[in-house]
Amino acid sequence: MRAKLKTYISDLELKNPILIPAGPAVYGEALDTFFDIQALGAITTKTITLEPKIGNKGHKLLDYPGGYLNSIGLKNVGLKKFISEKLEFLKTVDVPLIVSIAGNTELEFIELIKALDKEDRISAIEINLSCPNVNNKHILFDSDPTQVYDLLSKLRNLTNKKLFVKLSPNIYTIVAVSISCKKAGIDALVVINTLPGMRFDLKTKTPIFENKTGGLSGSAIKPLALKLVYDISNAVDIPIIGMGGISTTDDVIEMLIAGASVVGIGSAIMKDPIVITKILSELPNKLQELGIESIDSLVKEIRRTRLWNQNQSSL
Repeated sequence: MRAKLKTYISDLELKNPILIPAGPAVYGEALDTFFDIQALGAITTKTITLEPKIGNKGHKLLDYPGGYLNSIGLKNVGLKKFISEKLEFLKTVDVPLIVSIAGNTELEFIELIKALDKEDRISAIEINLSCPNVNNKHILFDSDPTQVYDLLSKLRNLTNKKLFVKLSPNIYTIVAVSISCKKAGIDALVVINTLPGMRFDLKTKTPIFENKTGGLSGSAIKPLALKLVYDISNAVDIPIIGMGGISTTDDVIEMLIAGASVVGIGSAIMKDPIVITKILSELPNKLQELGIESIDSLVKEIRRTRLWNQNQSSL
């Protein structure tokens, strides 16, 4: 019997554990020319902001052994155009839709949530806390657990849709922030975003990116992604969407063992646009070889090993 691939984020059912994270799929149309995106467990849109963003100038993407460095700068069409134009195609895709958002201020996040709450097609909203500042004071939203709780509690009260939070690996408080997300009523955590990186031009001796730094993604960051998913899964008992360097069937299973319920595949698509098709065809047989009857049973088995579960059992 082939292993079953169905999994869950809270009570949101996914036909399989593979989703597209914010970024590579943009708004879905381009990726749908390479493979049937309705085969996915879920799709996440490119991060949208209240107003359109033209992104960073200069080089946008550099290939690198083990991954990519990007300096896109949250380039996007903005909220109004997303709803009036981009959402139309996504309404034709019969998979759970996650819309990623970012804001520079608390008010921007509030306006984004209120507008997207009205759209029935949207299954969940992913709050990208990895980049923005608070009131232009250069304090990262996701670096202070108290500040995170205060913001997310307000946003949680604005919608009954699933709320996910995307966390940065670049802060030492990531586990404490995860606990704040749980307390604020967040439905799932998205772990991890890209790591900061740089490249230099040997002739000019200056950074290649006009913005100086970029975000490192790809297989080079997988060990850190696994470690942080493991740490967080031992601290909070809510689903984790694990991502960072996933490009093979074995990578997917390893991320599930680390503590994820769902796995995102991003950079690997740029090297091989049909990599997800390959993984989905291989995954049932690989699970069967490992004596795993279903993704759901594997997730439940791993959750039984987590420290919070053991602590509850000892009460």
